Order: sequence, then structure tokens, then C-alpha cells
Amino acid sequence: MSGVPRAAQRYASTFQVATTTPGRVSKAVLVAPITSTHSVDTSQRRLELPIASRSGNNLVLRTPQSAKDAPPGFYMVFLLDDKGVPSTAQWVQLSPGA
Repeated sequence: MSGVPRAAQRYASTFQVATTTPGRVSKAVLVAPITSTHSVDTSQRRLELPIASRSGNNLVLRTPQSAKDAPPGFYMVFLLDDKGVPSTAQWVQLSPGA
């Protein structure tokens, strides 16, 4: 996966990513980075991002509706195939004022 925007993304919007295997992608997910203390990860979060459209090697992904779904900050984006095998992650930032 490549082409993930460097600029922060707004909630309830879309952004485009490129992949060399668009036909194999069945899901896209956001995963929050770990923030653990005393062996407990208090911010563990995994959200599926709807694929809004596909065109050639590009996928348009829809961001979460609000900060209630995913608090502002950085997240890893993974593309998954139909067996759940993830791509290499890319970072994306969610911000209400982006």
C-alpha cells in the first residue's frame, strides 16, 4: 500500500490509497497504536473502514463518523485480503479540524 495522505484526515470524509493488488483487498482497517501500562492496553482499538470506491490500483476509504468512534490521533491503516492477511501498515492521522 502506498499513497496514504500525509495531511490529517477529517471525520466522515474519504481518502485515497494505492495498492498493487486491488482485486485481492476485501477490507481496510484502522488500528490504534499501543499505549500500555501494567500489561493493559487501555486504548486498544480496531475499526473497519468502508471501501467507498475502487478505480484501477486506487481505493477510496471512508473515515470514521466522529471522534466517538476513533479519538483524534495517529492510526495504522491495513488492507486485508479475504483470508485476513494484512498489508504493511501506513500511518494516517484523524483530526476534527483537518
